[in-house]
Amino acid sequence: METASHASITKIQQWLKTCSEEHKGCLVSLESELPRRVLEISNRRAKLIVSNGKVAPYVALSHCWGPKPLVRLLATNIEEFQENVPWNELSKTFQDSITIAWKLGFRYIWIDALCILQDSHGDWEYHASKMAQVFADAQLTISASRSADGAGGCFSSRAQDSWTLHSTGRQIWNPMLWL
Repeated sequence: METASHASITKIQQWLKTCSEEHKGCLVSLESELPRRVLEISNRRAKLIVSNGKVAPYVALSHCWGPKPLVRLLATNIEEFQENVPWNELSKTFQDSITIAWKLGFRYIWIDALCILQDSHGDWEYHASKMAQVFADAQLTISASRSADGAGGCFSSRAQDSWTLHSTGRQIWNPMLWL
């Protein structure tokens, strides 16, 4: 099965619905305070916003930076990113994660490279201290673990096999189905 398929997106939507409605032990919040900066997304578009304490559901991305340079948030491009993050300059992993989040109906995604000023020691220190909370408060974390760097993307082909959803506290994971 293609993990980019409509069937895969539908399956994830079903899991999220089941978790929020039936798994009281999961404690997955339907809405959390957004991290200080997030990407507001639509179809193949993203812009950086300052959340100012807004409460809404969001997705976080866990990914491997790898040796290839990534588009990153810098003091020199923050104003540009607040207007529009250049889609064609984003890594495949970033494009795929934004696409997944959008197809799942989310409006916001947190990606460290695009939401933390990478050339500011102070900004990095502040956000590093909040990172565990960012992942804990996300309604969903996309783990691009099959990709060694940004070029690998989130999607893959898999043999037809049964899927099992595992819930561990606030995180949902399936080691055989990392997107």
